Amino acid sequence: MSRFKAAVIVIVVSMLVLLPAMTQAGAMGMSGSVSSEASFEGSGSGPASDVALNGEVEEDGLQNEVENDAESDVAESEADGLLKDVEGVLGQLRGRLEEQKQAVDREAYEQKWDELEEDGIKVFCDGLKIVFDVPPVIKEGRTLVPVRALTEALGATVDWNAETRVVTIIKGDITVVLTIDDEIAVVNGREVPLDVPAGIENSRTVVPLRFVSETFDLKVQYYAEGGIVTINSL
Repeated sequence: MSRFKAAVIVIVVSMLVLLPAMTQAGAMGMSGSVSSEASFEGSGSGPASDVALNGEVEEDGLQNEVENDAESDVAESEADGLLKDVEGVLGQLRGRLEEQKQAVDREAYEQKWDELEEDGIKVFCDGLKIVFDVPPVIKEGRTLVPVRALTEALGATVDWNAETRVVTIIKGDITVVLTIDDEIAVVNGREVPLDVPAGIENSRTVVPLRFVSETFDLKVQYYAEGGIVTINSL
């Protein structure tokens, strides 16, 4: 209930309470003498004057409530506008910080791999290099990596069914099922389309790195200049 509605209710209740006194005062005035009426009116005391005074007080209080509500609405609107401005600035700062972090990460990773003098796709998970017995491959613009090395780095478990050619990856409460050459994955029983399916490379099962990682709520970043892929916890 708003303060305005509460003030109106107070006024109505006050009038109902004072109504009998007002009626009684009117009856007494009609039955009394002219001099008593003049004395009553001149004294400025009694139920009638109290009613007039209370009415003025309640009216002033109601006006104050209305003005306070209006001022409160204006202040709330201004606060909402200020909050949106602050959120916008914070969003811009977060974007700039992310760009700077990516630049620093790229430089650090490129320096690390320059020291190792390794070619091809380089993959890091939370800053640690993932070692593959079969190198990652690029298909249709997507990076595929050996599933076992990837899942071990992610802290997930993997099961391979050679008969059905199905690979099942489990991490926490998320289960991902991939079938070789099938462009549909199943995540916790829900079908999800793939840009590129899982496959077999040099007798190793390879899976789409970005899809698997992001399904497990991990952030993937690709630095094309150095052929670097990073996987990081959010």
